[in-house]
Amino acid sequence: MNERWLEVLKLIEGKLSKPSFETWLKATDAKIEGNNWTIIAQNEFSRDWLESRYMGLIEETIQELTSEIPFVKVITDRQVGLDKLQDNRIEHIITQINALHPSERKKLISILGEQGYAIEKNSTINSSSADHSERESTKEETEGRIEYLEREWKGMNERLHKLESKIIELIEKL
Repeated sequence: MNERWLEVLKLIEGKLSKPSFETWLKATDAKIEGNNWTIIAQNEFSRDWLESRYMGLIEETIQELTSEIPFVKVITDRQVGLDKLQDNRIEHIITQINALHPSERKKLISILGEQGYAIEKNSTINSSSADHSERESTKEETEGRIEYLEREWKGMNERLHKLESKIIELIEKL
């Protein structure tokens, strides 16, 4: 838990009844960037309650502690999870794809195709390029493979962005 937020909570605890504090504020956390305070509530109901009943107290207490007027917003644990997912999803997927053996990448492209994602005709990795690593290659072949992989990379990146949007839609519906 954020140390500055713990200090705020200690001050607020002295201003509220024990049941109110334990019900609405004790389980919260905060993300602090400069003078922007993002309070993280456990669920939507708690978030709404904090915004409607305790926002003034929270802002006043932060100001009391920091001597600055804070910018405060309240979000839920779920929103934090979505933010983290959105921040890291593409990098994580790309790292995993880069670690795949060519035959595994071929299988991935096949699975994406089966799931209804448009796979361009030249986006599949044919067995000759997968087996090609076993023999010595010429400079022209290497350059050709690099160009091919760059095109594949761009195509997969575009498809990943589309897939990402679908995943986020599904998560938000949950």
